[in-house]
Amino acid sequence: MQTVFAIVKSRVLQLCHLPTMLQTGVEIQTNQIHISSLAAMAAWKLSASVFFLLLSFLSVGTLRLVHAQKTWCVAKPSSSQATLLENINFSCSQVDCAILQKGGACYTPDNVINHASIAMNLYYQSKGRNTWNCQFKNSGLITISDPSYGGCPYM
Repeated sequence: MQTVFAIVKSRVLQLCHLPTMLQTGVEIQTNQIHISSLAAMAAWKLSASVFFLLLSFLSVGTLRLVHAQKTWCVAKPSSSQATLLENINFSCSQVDCAILQKGGACYTPDNVINHASIAMNLYYQSKGRNTWNCQFKNSGLITISDPSYGGCPYM
């Protein structure tokens, strides 16, 4: 029993930085440390750790890290032609879709799903790559794989 107590006492003192506490005027007799003191120090250490962990999740650096990975919005293959045409019309009313015009870098292949994917992605990128900017009545998908092809760069 005495050995277990000695191990616990030693570990708690390591966690609670006993030398720092002694330098600041806290007096602790090494042979008579009360369990309640150990529990209080351990609780303080835990609460400080939780505080700094939560603070790190709320920091700007973490938010930037989350958005550091590039994402694209593309049309779901199961979407109807009518929905995809609506998506093209809406997106191109909000952003410049010149690359989809005949002779543009992304004109070919000339089909609705390809043009919808490009138009939807242009809109998604211009609005800040928020998940709600790729909804399009549940006809959009966010991907982490770059869908660029040939001479058609997805921005």
